[in-house]
Amino acid sequence: MDDYELAHEYETINLYRRGAAAKIELNRPETRNAWNTQFSVDLLDAVRAAGDDPGVRAVLVTGAGKAFSSGAIHRRNPAARSRFSAASSAPAGVSQSMCPRA
Repeated sequence: MDDYELAHEYETINLYRRGAAAKIELNRPETRNAWNTQFSVDLLDAVRAAGDDPGVRAVLVTGAGKAFSSGAIHRRNPAARSRFSAASSAPAGVSQSMCPRA
């Protein structure tokens, strides 16, 4: 599966394409792909990009490094919460559970 081509490199996510397939790679291996605010924003954008592309028929989500994801990093940061709240509504076809609330 190494013949995917990088379609977009986010700060914490890589989005690859191969034909009608998209691969979303969680790319914070140094934290075992732990979720933080930027990770959530990048992941939501990558999911939206794949969902909005009429050429994508399947999406694979994988993690870089030794773990798929170790979970979320919980910190109280009101500024980060307000920045993310604008992007937290789920697009059509995306589960609300994928869109963390502030």
